[in-house]
Amino acid sequence: MRYFLLTALLAVGCASSQDRPRDPVQPARGLVTYKGKPAAGVLVSFFRPADEKGCRPQPSYAITREDGTFSLGTYLADDGAPPGEYGVTAIWREFKIDADGEYHFKGPDKLGG
Repeated sequence: MRYFLLTALLAVGCASSQDRPRDPVQPARGLVTYKGKPAAGVLVSFFRPADEKGCRPQPSYAITREDGTFSLGTYLADDGAPPGEYGVTAIWREFKIDADGEYHFKGPDKLGG
């Protein structure tokens, strides 16, 4: 019951991502290396801090290419990211893309957590 109430309170305080205005984005690119070599297939996620209501803005994501480079996307693939400060996470696991374009990750994180 507590979980349901918490979820309901959060839903009232934060507009859905579809209802929020889109922050303008700028091109955002980078390179991921591991032990001095390009890391292909790393999921990088950039998260901005919550606003004054505790609502988190839309995060930005990318998966690194064979040469370790990536271009962030926030609303569309490779569209960039809003300017600002971010927390960043990286997950490097085996993945495949199904016929619907959905990513499926499996196995342990190659970065060891």
